[in-house]
Amino acid sequence: MKFNLKSFLSIMAYVAVVAVGVALLLQALLKGEQVAGIIKLVADVIAYLMLVIYSFAYAKSRRSVVFVIVWIIAVVLIVISYII
Repeated sequence: MKFNLKSFLSIMAYVAVVAVGVALLLQALLKGEQVAGIIKLVADVIAYLMLVIYSFAYAKSRRSVVFVIVWIIAVVLIVISYII
């Protein structure tokens, strides 16, 4: 099996979907327990990571420094807002 960026991102997307499903199930069954929140946090981080990777590929394909700079600013804003 050839392992490349596309297959890695596909695996990460699968893990994120499963994690969201498990988190929602646990949240429904356990009435909002902390475990469900942690699993959802992991799923959110994976989803944001995939979004950042795919969006960088687009920004880089535009062959303009402006696209990359805007991408960097957006990623920093996402990270800052997620930490706060």
